[in-house]
Amino acid sequence: MDNSSSAWWRMIVPSVASIASLALTWKIMRTKRPGSRPSERLVVRPAANLSEVADFHASLAKAEHWNPGLCDHEAFWAIDPTGFLLGELDGGVVACISGVRYNEAYGFIGYLIVLPQYRRLGLGRKMWQAGES
Repeated sequence: MDNSSSAWWRMIVPSVASIASLALTWKIMRTKRPGSRPSERLVVRPAANLSEVADFHASLAKAEHWNPGLCDHEAFWAIDPTGFLLGELDGGVVACISGVRYNEAYGFIGYLIVLPQYRRLGLGRKMWQAGES
């Protein structure tokens, strides 16, 4: 073997160390500490008014190239004004969902959207559970 073919492992060793470091960081981040996870700190509350929902949801839906219906929120609000929920984290709205009850036997859940930087943290699941109840 020549010198260049036997040195391939020198290129891998730093990568293995980096992977170990990332794995340790991931383990620390995923450690369950009461109140440390964003989903545990998320405060779900009813929207105060229709414009609060429309402003948050419309701007985020537009950025995601998602058109849930230009006036759907108005129709849902007319049926059940308590059906729009907002998720707040550290004082700012980060998520939205509607859980509209038409009657005791029928309802609609939709409009679930979470700010991109807060996705994959369990916030959507917590919002969905709140919308179901």
